[in-house]
Amino acid sequence: MNHSSDNEDYFNLKENEIHSTGFKIGTALLGIFGLMPAIMGYLGIKGYYLPDAPCWFLNIYFWSGIVTFASAYAIYKFRKFGVYLYVASVLFLYILFLFAYGKELHDSFMALFVFIAVGLFVIIPRWKYFK
Repeated sequence: MNHSSDNEDYFNLKENEIHSTGFKIGTALLGIFGLMPAIMGYLGIKGYYLPDAPCWFLNIYFWSGIVTFASAYAIYKFRKFGVYLYVASVLFLYILFLFAYGKELHDSFMALFVFIAVGLFVIIPRWKYFK
């Protein structure tokens, strides 16, 4: 039985395919889903979204969205901490909304599903390039 070595490249990415169109679209989607809480937090601070929410909640919601967007940019720049930070910030947003309002925030679930899809098709083949 022939076993493959650990150094074998299963994805065979060429140098020009590292920042492919799919990678750019995938990280752009992650960035868009990262900006959604920041925009909703800003609209909440202005009184257009969740008008009964306390100011502390809206500020945390806004800055968590900024962190999520920044982590998407870090993923685009091939930084491993961006991958971990994206998941952590989306889960934090979900838990924050759940504790503050007692209901689920479906945007966070959607962001996690997009992250899983982007991770499977875009991030995992390029993982060796992440620092």
